[in-house]
Amino acid sequence: MYCQRLIYTFLFVGLLAGSSCSSSLTNDITRLKNIQISLPLDEMEYLKSFVTSYRESDSISEELWFVVYKDQNSCSTCEVSHIGQWNSIIKKANDILPVKFFFIFAPKKEEEHHQIESMYKTGRYIQNIYIDCHLAFEKRNPDLNKAQYHSFLMNKTGNLLYIGDPTESYRNEKNLLNVLEYYVKNIIPNQTDNHN
Repeated sequence: MYCQRLIYTFLFVGLLAGSSCSSSLTNDITRLKNIQISLPLDEMEYLKSFVTSYRESDSISEELWFVVYKDQNSCSTCEVSHIGQWNSIIKKANDILPVKFFFIFAPKKEEEHHQIESMYKTGRYIQNIYIDCHLAFEKRNPDLNKAQYHSFLMNKTGNLLYIGDPTESYRNEKNLLNVLEYYVKNIIPNQTDNHN
């Protein structure tokens, strides 16, 4: 257990530090690596894509989750219209191991909420999305209230493994893929050993 904790700390500290130039993010590493993230998806509206994009029966797909949260300061309809930019990153990530991606949008007002629903029904989006009208994500995760913390990789127990938006730069994308490769080589074998 101690060894696994050290590996998670290395994974988070080593790759989070390299993911951003922000000194405030670097200063928050110790605090962030100790928080437990809550994803209150049952308090959000779920919009299913026109295709099934995840292999639900794949047990390891439940192991890692990548969350993209767009708060009320974002233009939710703009963000939804550009969601296709995630396609190549999702494919690259899932070539390493199955990762479940969650896209959560907090619209500013009811009108924007209806626009998102309308766009989603008429568009051919391959990602499932959640609409967070009641700001459940922010209420449950006050430590993640800054925009630079709104794209992150976590494990199924709610531990942060990486923070950074891989669509913002090639460096962020590469760092995310490095985290996943490290996870495959070091974490999964240790989990298997612990169960024997």
